[in-house]
Amino acid sequence: MSKRGSHKKSIEIESNNYCCYGCGNTVRFISPGGKEMCESSANKCPNNRKKNSESLIRGYKSGKRNPYNYDELPQETKDRMRWSKGKILKEPLFEYDGTGDHKKL
Repeated sequence: MSKRGSHKKSIEIESNNYCCYGCGNTVRFISPGGKEMCESSANKCPNNRKKNSESLIRGYKSGKRNPYNYDELPQETKDRMRWSKGKILKEPLFEYDGTGDHKKL
């Protein structure tokens, strides 16, 4: 089975309870962890989306989540970031020895 399909999914239910994330919608799903949610994923809940969006905006404004601009980096840093571009490795980094630890230097 592929990794993508191996995660547990939310179970669809009918309930009169309200979403645990505070959006006010009725519960339609239970997460694998037991939380009652209005959507199949916590990321789809309107209240959770709003909270995450506000948090991201605050992070960018405060500078905590500020992506650096590649063009503003010194040339030395750019060279270190692209050290392997176009490089062909002559010997493999790892080889399989057939038993036990499969990564043998």
